[in-house]
Amino acid sequence: MFEPDGRRTRSMRELRGVHWMLAIMLVTSGGCGGANRLQARLDLKKGNESYLKGDFHSAIEHYDRAVARVPTLARAYLNRAYSQEALFRASQTLQERQALADSAATTFQRYRHVVEAGHPDQGTNLERVEEHLLTLYLDSQQPDKAVEVLEERLTSHPRDMASLQMLANLSMDLGDLESALKWHRQRIQLEPDQAEGYVALAVMCWHFSNKNLVPEEERGALLDEGAQAAEHALALRPDYYEALIYANLVYREKAKYAASATDKVEFEKRATEYQERARQVQEQQKQQEGTGQSTG
Repeated sequence: MFEPDGRRTRSMRELRGVHWMLAIMLVTSGGCGGANRLQARLDLKKGNESYLKGDFHSAIEHYDRAVARVPTLARAYLNRAYSQEALFRASQTLQERQALADSAATTFQRYRHVVEAGHPDQGTNLERVEEHLLTLYLDSQQPDKAVEVLEERLTSHPRDMASLQMLANLSMDLGDLESALKWHRQRIQLEPDQAEGYVALAVMCWHFSNKNLVPEEERGALLDEGAQAAEHALALRPDYYEALIYANLVYREKAKYAASATDKVEFEKRATEYQERARQVQEQQKQQEGTGQSTG
């Protein structure tokens, strides 16, 4: 056997000292963080296993432990929200559904904030998160919160026609005439050559008058705007069946509240004209469909 000389023994001691220093540095400057990340991933995995078993409460507990260890673990927030959403689907009372919807929405929002802060998740789709938020609020009968989601979306997507139309519809459901008009007018301003926006405005004007949701002193101006909208749609598309139908309905509504007998007769005449045009368009459509079937 060869005995190590003094230099070799000293080198070995120094090497062991370096190893200890490295170990201490790892623990104090990130080694512990690495251990936390590893444990958080394990918690995430256990949460996923519980989710697949349908044990959503247990899944949420595992996801909570994961984000407690690593607050920027986006996937844990997303899966936690899915678990809360599953509990929401199984809930019975409206009060319970609203509480679970709010809780799930909060977690979806937390996921979005983590991603936007620079901690993306594989396959991130923030628009999909917005869809979940809307569905949760609408299904739990909280349209006011759905409106907030859509308004926030418009700040980054000001030309999103679907969001504008949903906002208009929700405002109509809430009986909010001022907001409904605002969103319809904004849609038309952005797409002045699209007949659909004008028809949607005509439908809204007729709805508020027909359901007596408009102050009497505002009814005339509202119906005038509805009639003009329907006629504008028909100027763009003369055979637009829905525009003809609502032109008829709006003028019949105007006849109900006409200021004079002469106006009443005139409005009824216009309504009948649009009704007849609608009938003719419908007949033409039926003939075309029949021709298509016979030649197909």
